[in-house]
Amino acid sequence: MFLATNPLGELQALRSGKKSPLQPYRELIRFLLGEFGGLTTGDFATYAVLARRSYLKPSEAVGLAARAMTPARMNRIASLDPNFATEIIAMLPDQAADLSPRTLADLGQGSPSVGGIPTLASVVLAPATREVLRNELSLLSFARGFLEAIATLSEPTALSPSEVTLRLTTESYGPCEVEDVHLHPRNLAGISFYEPPNWVPEMDRWRFQLGFLLRFVLTAHPDFTKPVWVGNWKEQEDIYRSPGSHWYQRIYGLFNGHAAFGDDWLPISDWTEKLMFGLLWWPGCADGARARHIVGSLDETLTSIEHRLKFLREMQGTSVALIPLRLPRSFADTADRPLRACVVQTVFPADNDFELEDLEMSSSANRTKHRRHLTAALAAVERALALRETHMGRDGRLDWLILPELAVHPADVRTHLVPFARSHRAVILAGLTYQELFAGQPLVNSALWILPTQDVHRGLQVLIRRQGKKHLAPAEQLLNIPVERIQSFRPCQWLIGYQWSSNESIDPLWLSAAICFDATEIRLASDLKNRSDIFAIPALNGDVTTFDHMALALHYHMFQMVVVANNGRYGGSNAYAPYKEAWDRQIFHMHGQPQASISFFELDHIADFKARKSGTNGHYQFKPAPAGD
Repeated sequence: MFLATNPLGELQALRSGKKSPLQPYRELIRFLLGEFGGLTTGDFATYAVLARRSYLKPSEAVGLAARAMTPARMNRIASLDPNFATEIIAMLPDQAADLSPRTLADLGQGSPSVGGIPTLASVVLAPATREVLRNELSLLSFARGFLEAIATLSEPTALSPSEVTLRLTTESYGPCEVEDVHLHPRNLAGISFYEPPNWVPEMDRWRFQLGFLLRFVLTAHPDFTKPVWVGNWKEQEDIYRSPGSHWYQRIYGLFNGHAAFGDDWLPISDWTEKLMFGLLWWPGCADGARARHIVGSLDETLTSIEHRLKFLREMQGTSVALIPLRLPRSFADTADRPLRACVVQTVFPADNDFELEDLEMSSSANRTKHRRHLTAALAAVERALALRETHMGRDGRLDWLILPELAVHPADVRTHLVPFARSHRAVILAGLTYQELFAGQPLVNSALWILPTQDVHRGLQVLIRRQGKKHLAPAEQLLNIPVERIQSFRPCQWLIGYQWSSNESIDPLWLSAAICFDATEIRLASDLKNRSDIFAIPALNGDVTTFDHMALALHYHMFQMVVVANNGRYGGSNAYAPYKEAWDRQIFHMHGQPQASISFFELDHIADFKARKSGTNGHYQFKPAPAGD
């Protein structure tokens, strides 16, 4: 396999030889050289898929296979690698005519509508509507409609997205909902990867029919069995890559966690993950047990989904969809867990470090300076923790680390932040530098939640969720003249549940965040007022006085702790809580600039803090709650 990655001249010398165990490799090499003589349909398709997945860039792999394509070979390729077949059709549309009706339906290449109503395939695979259903409210409304429709279906059968139609609501704001779903089974001949496994009892086949379609929506790919990983640079190079497994193997061990669907901003909660595991449970799948309270019989599952939809509608804010994510504990302690948080006021990059040609801060000079600054900052946090232990002993632990807006380059997340989170079992909220999240589109300003959790079956896991920024600051708006360089992006508002109590039935401490200018939106503050307990604001803001006053106002009007983590170029990071006495109310305030600084705060008695609206409560004395609470 290594020899096949050699330059063309080297391949020529390897293309022939005596019969030996190397003969299949020589056939592959001849295929890569464009010599197809004597190949069976199966071998041609196998080598074509290997060429695409392991050696050639997409356009070259399609061009190579197209030289000797036949209807039989095209159908065989589609049966091995549905996504590659879709790429061939995208570049060579005439090849679609060679596919069987069953394959066309499975790939979503059939008619885009039935009776004028769009099919699920046409909605999910069209770039303009790809994201319409990829949120929890829309997804579950489709699931509800599907279960209502399939209950009337007389015979269980494979149901591809081309055989399902749906109507969508048209809301003025917030996610749309699916009004009704209709099924149009065609009972087409041939093997379909939408056919439930043959070991599934007939009465449970609906689980897989629904689960497969939900995975299709979430992956937004014709082959729903394939996890959606972040694009690798090797995909666009003629270089060896691991080819991956066949969809028939993948379907017997599907991972249905958030990470399988590619986008860290995808607005679905752990409830939907459990639903997916429950629907697509397979023998040996330990996660299926976690969904027993969600997935039962068809009627019980429909009831669970309807209750969840009611909850999500109540959580829907006037400004953005609120998605709660309740974290399992990342530590083994059986006692209650007070919160220790740290705000790091980094100095690089400041606003005068950005250039129009390098808003992403990806030049070699900026990368070196940026990475050194972050490395030193994280090392300083560990040293400051040791100092903190001398007067506020907590066994050296840290529960939450907050970094300012635009403070971390995306390339440093896996190398710096994730290891820090794993080492300290600490939640991290970090503002990212501008990033091209969608190919060919303007950059986005966002922050990452890095969330370590302890899974019963898989051990320590690190979840990543992206908090977007909707409202661009005036300085960012100026960068969009005359060409749009930065776009608004906020698919949802995350609520992170810090499990402070060993009793999982007790409400967690809810953390939420807004990036700089988003925090000035009154509707967002109103939406979070009775939902969150601590509101963090990563910022890069020169108007320190305004943000000081805003934190002072918000901590009372939202009646919770408000934390501002500003860039050290300007300083002014602070934290306030609605305590009665002024000396308690200001938790910390960093004065002066330019200062790289570190501040800590503790929340020792979380049960009392969560009951703050009752006034004097245990260890804390609070101001009277604002009117209306």
